[in-house]
Amino acid sequence: MAVKGFLYFAANDNLPMLLIREAEELSTGLDDMGLLEMYDVIYYLYQTGKYDNKGLRMLYKYQYHLTIQEKNQNPEWGEFIEKMNLLYQ
Repeated sequence: MAVKGFLYFAANDNLPMLLIREAEELSTGLDDMGLLEMYDVIYYLYQTGKYDNKGLRMLYKYQYHLTIQEKNQNPEWGEFIEKMNLLYQ
């Protein structure tokens, strides 16, 4: 990531995400790297209004609300949209 000069890294892999989020504390050299997570992309596509909301809801469920553990950690679709609206507006 850093060698190629990428500004963003999109992944659902905890190790690279941790290395970017905690870059300063871990001295990874990735301080200038941004992390683009799938939920950001899903919300952006939702906000554009150009994509089927049902499909986006299914994608969100597949990524973040499929297992019992994910259901306990992550909000349902409607609550997700409400929280993202508050975050970005």
